[in-house]
Amino acid sequence: MSNAAQKTPISLLQELRATNGINPDYQLMSVEGAVHAPTFMYRVRVNEVVATATGQSKKKAKHAAAKAVLEALLTEEGGFKDGFMSDGVLVNAETLNDIIAEATTAPPVDETSSKNPVGALQELCMKMRWQPPYYETEKATGLPHEKVFSIMCMVDNFQTSGWLH
Repeated sequence: MSNAAQKTPISLLQELRATNGINPDYQLMSVEGAVHAPTFMYRVRVNEVVATATGQSKKKAKHAAAKAVLEALLTEEGGFKDGFMSDGVLVNAETLNDIIAEATTAPPVDETSSKNPVGALQELCMKMRWQPPYYETEKATGLPHEKVFSIMCMVDNFQTSGWLH
């Protein structure tokens, strides 16, 4: 399917922008979930057409929202029912899925990372809308190959210290 087979939804919207004067507006709406496995939500607006989508990365969410806007634009109500040309290939409701290249996939998330206390504290801070935790090495004692560290952690008005081998 020529070069158009390698297009992303965002690049197709950019082509529409260049040839038809539409102006896609991308907005990151939210970031939710665990720090090690966030869910991003993007909203894309093109004139009166608005679509929102989520993804496990900003890139995936943005591409999914752009694809949803393209699908809406390629309807009678969207104004591009007959489609548009991209590198000599007609892009319409029937050919869109064949033309869009999938966004690269992220590596799988390690499920054991949720048991990490540093990650759990980071998640709590995000959930409570606090500043991220601040860690400082207070002192290090022992031989170079057997160091023992005293670490101070501050979150909001709370402060504690602990030892790390």
